[in-house]
Amino acid sequence: MTMGSEQSRFLAMLAFSAGIFCIQLDAFALNLALLAIAQDFAIPIERLKWVVSGYLLSVGIFMLAAGRLSDGFGHGRLLRLGLVLFGGASLLCAVAPSLLWLVAARVLQGLGAACLMPAGLALLGQLYPSEQRGRAIGLALGLGAIATVIGPLLGGVLTQWLGWRFIFWVNLPVVLIALACCWRIAEPRAYGERAAINGPGLLLVSLGLAALGLLLDELGSPARAMPRAGLTLGLLVLCASLFVWGEKRAATPLIYTSLLRNAPYWLLTLAGAVVNTATVVHLFVVPLSLQGVWGLSPLQAGVAFLAPAALLACGGPIAGRIPATEAVWAMAICLGVSAMLLASAALAHGWLLYLLLVTLCGASLGIANALTLIATQAVVAEQVAGLASGLTKTITTLAAGFGVILAGRSSGPLLDVQSVFGSLAACCLLTCFALLLGQRYWADKQTVDKLTGR
Repeated sequence: MTMGSEQSRFLAMLAFSAGIFCIQLDAFALNLALLAIAQDFAIPIERLKWVVSGYLLSVGIFMLAAGRLSDGFGHGRLLRLGLVLFGGASLLCAVAPSLLWLVAARVLQGLGAACLMPAGLALLGQLYPSEQRGRAIGLALGLGAIATVIGPLLGGVLTQWLGWRFIFWVNLPVVLIALACCWRIAEPRAYGERAAINGPGLLLVSLGLAALGLLLDELGSPARAMPRAGLTLGLLVLCASLFVWGEKRAATPLIYTSLLRNAPYWLLTLAGAVVNTATVVHLFVVPLSLQGVWGLSPLQAGVAFLAPAALLACGGPIAGRIPATEAVWAMAICLGVSAMLLASAALAHGWLLYLLLVTLCGASLGIANALTLIATQAVVAEQVAGLASGLTKTITTLAAGFGVILAGRSSGPLLDVQSVFGSLAACCLLTCFALLLGQRYWADKQTVDKLTGR
């Protein structure tokens, strides 16, 4: 493959970093503005969950096809498309006159993010030689992760002094800079065949996951809502049945059957789904509780949340130092620690103790989250490693979206923090035991086929 020039490599890294910066900024700054959004639109706090979950579900759904589309459409082209979609959606979010408009724009943002992430990674892989590729990707992700640290403070400052809409206005100049870089990249003309996307399968997945989200939202609803819940359940079952039937006959299935037979991979992926759900719900609940329960202003909550966000961002570098052979044990330990911290935070009576506990929990969840990809890559064959990492990321993202839907359900004006954190603690603890038992079981076997997990 022909490698890109030094200028093209630098511009590609800058463009991808800028895109990741916007994605991370929205993730960490927007949560500080959720209470202000609820007050601005005069809506109950439980409806805010769709602002977060709509985005996550969109990312998870379209990430199934984005990687394959990038190979045929061109990595640079798809990166530009993702930036345009994300920037345009940010503009729509900034001028949203209603919650429905805002949620729809967030779904479009998710589509842009789903295009941006795999295309940017693949473009760097295409332009950089193999010996420089890892360092380039790490540097790009590190530059983008700056938003993880400054996001809470920036979100609090913008929300309190200028209004929540400026969180989205900030994205526009960054996206424009990234697009200017993209247009000057001399990308090698090495596109593959036009990507064959299983369109009907993707549509069924979209409808089925939307039905699942609505069904989770109906849990605990009054009896008069049961007919609606029944119809939603019927749609979910129909979509799932048609999807399984179609996947067996599709020339380009969304999920390859070899991965379905790999039990260690699925155990680790489901454990990663629990970890990512706990992480995202942590990001959703803590800023809301600091303002709604403990009475902090958006700026005060942003300053207070700097420590949890910073330790969460440190999880990746720390996890990278853990050998792949020890990743499962380390992941289980982090889940056990997170369970204890979440249970303690649910019972905390002062906001300083609460903040200390959720800060430590952010560190343990950050390490466990980063270990998910490390652990799953260690149990799959090299020829399906890319497909496996994409599927893992899709499942963990979708799980987080559903977790926010469940966490956002509230019968009162405030979220039930004790119930949410108590449930997360139980899930983390059960997953910890499952990982320990699974590791013990497969460790007793002499050899495990990485293609099938047998």
